[in-house]
This record gives sequence, C-alpha cells and structure tokens, in this order.
Amino acid sequence: MTKSIIKTPYAKPSLVPVTRYNELIPAARAKKRQDYFCPDCNGKLRRRISKNGTYHFYHLGQECSGGGLESTLHLLAKEVIENEQEIWLPMCIPVYTFLLPIRKPENSYEFFSRTPSHAKGLDSHLCGKKIKLYQINYLPIEAAWLTDNMLHHSGIHTLKKKIPYDLTTVNSVRVEKWLGGIRPDLIVKIEDREHLVEIANTHFVDESKLEKIIKLDIPTIEINVKDLPEITYGAMRTFLTQPNSSSSWLHYSNSLLPEFENERIAFERRYIEEKKKEEEQLLKARQAFKEHKRQTEIRLHVQRQKASDANLTEVLKGLPKLTGSHIAIVDLCLPLRITFIQTFRFIPFCTKSLNGFM
Repeated sequence: MTKSIIKTPYAKPSLVPVTRYNELIPAARAKKRQDYFCPDCNGKLRRRISKNGTYHFYHLGQECSGGGLESTLHLLAKEVIENEQEIWLPMCIPVYTFLLPIRKPENSYEFFSRTPSHAKGLDSHLCGKKIKLYQINYLPIEAAWLTDNMLHHSGIHTLKKKIPYDLTTVNSVRVEKWLGGIRPDLIVKIEDREHLVEIANTHFVDESKLEKIIKLDIPTIEINVKDLPEITYGAMRTFLTQPNSSSSWLHYSNSLLPEFENERIAFERRYIEEKKKEEEQLLKARQAFKEHKRQTEIRLHVQRQKASDANLTEVLKGLPKLTGSHIAIVDLCLPLRITFIQTFRFIPFCTKSLNGFM
C-alpha cells in the first residue's frame, strides 16, 4: 500500500520567496514555538508532532487548500529535473472523433463538420474517458494498444496518431509566475520547444486553465504525484524518470486539428465510395437471386410437366390396344390429360368411350 504524504512537511524560514527545494525547512529540523511560513499562502506555521511521532507543520490561522505541499512538490520536481536533465514522458496519443455521413432517402449523403444540434448529447467514451466530437482529445498511455477497428463505433469514427516520447533530455527548466493568464508549475525545454509540466497533488488542471493552455498552444503534461511514497529527492527522481501511469498529456499542438480534418474529409470520401460499392454489390446479389428463383421455378414447372406426361404414359399402357378410329379418340383426350389425371376422371372416361367402340 502506498504511504500517505504528510500534508505540510516543509515550510519557509521567512516571507522571502524561495526558488529551490533545499531552501525549505523540513518539519523534523524546525524549532518548537518558532514561526515559519507556508510555501503556498505565506501563512504562519508552527511545528508539532503527530500521535505516531511524525513531525509536521500546522497553520496558526485558517489552513490553505494546498497546505504548503503543492509548492514543495513543484520545487522538488524542478530540482530533480535540473539535476538529472531528463524526464520520462508517455507516448502522446491524440484522437479526433466525428460522425460518419448519413445516407438520405434520395440516395445522397449528409456530411457533418461539427456536432449537429440533434446530437449534442451524444457521448463517446474511450478507455473510460469522455471524448468530445470534432476536437482533439488525448488518450492515456494504456490506450496505445488500441487498433483502428476498436476505435470504430456505430455511426462514429475515430482517427488516431502516435507521437513517441520516452526518457527525454531536458535542456532547461524554470518556474514561471504567470504565462498568458495561467501560472504553470514548471516550464521545461525539450529539443528547443517549451513544454508545460503540471505537478498535481490536490489541484488538477480544470477546463478554464486547459482552454488557456490550448490558446497558448504549448505542449502540456500533467503528472499526478498522489502516489509518491515520500517527499524525498530519491522518490521524486524515480517518479519522474521511470515509466508510470500517472503522467498524461493535456495538449500537444493545435496544428493537429487541420491535419485531422483533412484526414476526416479523405476518410469520408473513401467511406462513401465503399458504401456505394456495397450497395451495387447488394443490388447485383438481389437481381441474381431473383433470376435464380425464376430459373428454378421454370425447371420445377418442366419437371412437373414431365412427371405428368410420364404418369399419363403409364395409364395408357394399361389400356387395350387401339386401332383405326380408336386412335383418334385417344388423341382427342391427350390435351385434357392434366385435368383428367388431377381429378382422377381420365381412366373412367376413356374406358367408357372405348367401350362404345368395342
């Protein structure tokens, strides 16, 4: 079981802003009844010992939501990345989901470039994550094994890309106070391109902040450190440099959207062509079935006709031999053979007629 992290294990010695993790005071080294300050809210802190003998800080006034832990984790992560000059990033899996064209009764198709009003409540879920139509969505690393067939739903299709990442070299890292209306936790430069790294413990990126990140168009990773066993350099180094399921992409690039839209248009064209081919094959199959049925009925009719003729031949074989005018009488009966055989009146009729000539 993962060991829970103490909420406020570190404090600032004064109100002067700290920029490095080693400038913070751990609770075990703090003096009793001395004032310290919260790294998050600058509120006054005091040291105390819990029932299990663990040192930690507490707020003298109202406790802030982060409890000082958020800033501590940011500074520790910054120090690890600076020293190690690398970070593990999961594969980026952007997906684009859209509605397939709908066939109309007049043999035309209706295309969509955005979610129609009658489908506003339509939800699509992949790997437990709700997917928004006609937008870029990012799947977790666990979804890398999904094939294109598995991404297809009835009436909905999903396009997918894979952008490889792994243990990546970091050129620089810094803590930025404000950037375009947001306050990112860390800004790291990877291959001359800046990436935002959000270290999340209790405060995760919300919809408002994500919209601003998308507007800034900066690749962004969120790392959930709730499973960090302890706040130490070694634990954070393992967490940031080893493969894990706690890191996820929030945004990569707005340039993916026009690429996906072009792929959507090309896919819709292929989809319509395939549907038309299927309809043509279905029509040919129906016509072939009708012709087969007609030929079968003709063969059955001929077979029944031959069987009827054979039955009549057997009946005539049992009659007395006819000569002269008797033959004319039998010939006269032949056109009526089917009726006579079906009603079982042919033999008595012929017998009575022949007796008149005998």
